[in-house]
Amino acid sequence: MVIEKKLVVMIFCIWCILAFELVLVQARQTFNLLLPIYPLSLEQKHKLVDGNFYNFVKQCAAGVGERENIVFKSLPREPDFRTPNWFLKEYFVGKLSYLLYPRKILRGQGITAEPKYIIIFDTDAKALKLTDR
Repeated sequence: MVIEKKLVVMIFCIWCILAFELVLVQARQTFNLLLPIYPLSLEQKHKLVDGNFYNFVKQCAAGVGERENIVFKSLPREPDFRTPNWFLKEYFVGKLSYLLYPRKILRGQGITAEPKYIIIFDTDAKALKLTDR
């Protein structure tokens, strides 16, 4: 009985050591993946993740006043949620709202006045365009 308890404790200790080793391997891989990204500035990180979209947002921010309302429209049609790229519209609206703050991004419903600027999401080309009214 004492031998059985010692055997169970040994197996448990070996299992814990192996599990800890796996955690260390995962941590090392994560660290090596994030190490080149860590010293980059926030703008460089945005460009790394969003590419040309970030440059488009910077152009919009430069051309649109701080307190302007911007309408976001999908043309020629709203994306169908059954298609693989339906999430792009929501991704763009969310990112635009974040990066263009304090400007308001309106989605077409509840617009009372004519907005000065419109951002058009071309669902066929999967591209964005800023237009003046």
